[in-house]
Amino acid sequence: MAIARRFRNLLCQAIHALRTAGFTGLPEGWGAFSKSTHATTLLGDLSGVEVGGSAHNDYCLSTRNIDFVDHVVQDTIYAREQRRLCGRVMPVDLIAPGNCIPIEDVSTDFVLASHVIEHFYDPIEAIIEWVRVAKRYVYIVAPHRDRTFDRDREPTPVEELCKRHLEPASSRPTHDNHWSVWRTSEFVELVEFMGLPIECINDVDDKVGNGFTVVIGDLISFDRERWKHNLRTKLDFPTGKSSHPLNGPRLPR
Repeated sequence: MAIARRFRNLLCQAIHALRTAGFTGLPEGWGAFSKSTHATTLLGDLSGVEVGGSAHNDYCLSTRNIDFVDHVVQDTIYAREQRRLCGRVMPVDLIAPGNCIPIEDVSTDFVLASHVIEHFYDPIEAIIEWVRVAKRYVYIVAPHRDRTFDRDREPTPVEELCKRHLEPASSRPTHDNHWSVWRTSEFVELVEFMGLPIECINDVDDKVGNGFTVVIGDLISFDRERWKHNLRTKLDFPTGKSSHPLNGPRLPR
């Protein structure tokens, strides 16, 4: 399986090079990375939402794509990158920030986020929101520090992420960046600190191979109320302080 994935990805890289060079004779969709057998096996019979989905990294699951802008309509850097890699752009079904999803609590089977969480300045906030809406699983794929251009950066400690989470919203940067860097073990440490159950861990994701996979779940019997209380305590949540960044939609209801 790993050999087949590497061969497919080498072929994709060749197609990407041709598109970058201006070759226009390639069919739409060529250059998309292979499907994830693991994600299909776990999530294939369920319906969920994907945060920041892209055409070249399509998981081919029953999902609604959530993003802060419709890249089909607006000529964003992400739209241009999708067209360069596979000749098309994935439609956006819900225009909203990925850390404030406009759907009810526990109303979708899963949340899928692939190569997205590193773009959130406050990943704790994002995970809280994804757990809020997911009935069963939160399926996260993140770039592995040692297998990407972030390899020379220090891993982001949990203490730093807690500090960001408690900062006033007005002090947070708004531009895009890889705000956090993890190896598998450091991300697992974050999930465990948050007190969330882990369904499975794959040190090498089975789609592109430059990331790792951590699946939160199964959340069907998860005691969310106790979890919220424990997480508030860990984060030293000041009850009743309306200006605190944990208030409002950031806090699981």
